[in-house]
Amino acid sequence: MSSAIKVRISDIYAGRFEEVTVNGIRLFRLKTGISTNLVRIMGVVVNSYINPDETYAFVTLDDTTGVIDVKAWHDSVNMLLSSEGEVYQTGTILDVIGKVRMRDENLYVTPTLVIRVEDPNWITVRRLEILRLKLKYISTSWATKKLKDRFDSLKDRLLEEITNKYPDGVTLEELETKTKISRTLIRQALDDLAEEGLLYVDGDRKYRITSADAYEQGSVSQTP
Repeated sequence: MSSAIKVRISDIYAGRFEEVTVNGIRLFRLKTGISTNLVRIMGVVVNSYINPDETYAFVTLDDTTGVIDVKAWHDSVNMLLSSEGEVYQTGTILDVIGKVRMRDENLYVTPTLVIRVEDPNWITVRRLEILRLKLKYISTSWATKKLKDRFDSLKDRLLEEITNKYPDGVTLEELETKTKISRTLIRQALDDLAEEGLLYVDGDRKYRITSADAYEQGSVSQTP
């Protein structure tokens, strides 16, 4: 079983199904950008049903952020039955791992594992776990954006340097010595600028500002 992502019920309604399948499995994409085959929800049963021949049953879970049905058919119905053989009743706390499905525009979960929770304090624990995961995601996203902003700033700086100080072009080595920045980072920034059409490399392996004359003379080349 792949790792299930702990979510609030409202997170499911904020997500969407991926357009493509992976190994025949259609993944569900959460608002955080994580794609998963399994979600894990915890809530209180507010409604339940089992048909007379016990081939279909469902429980409706409420975690205060939303409600969703957990539906089971045939052999899976047993997962929604208590030790007494009855479908879980209102007030029961369940921890459910399952797959998000949709029918007639309605989302629901088909269970792969159902655990009855006796201690209601676990609901608070789960909320804190999900909050910690969300904060981690926000922190990672912020760090990624900060790195991108710094890289874009470096590109702007290099473009300005070459434009104002090196009208005849400049080599990668000269820029490394001048800026005291690692060659790898400078090279990546210069490659990006070249791909954007703002720089080109001449026959002397110097980076120059792209101009109409350069194109007309056929001196524009790919980065080395």
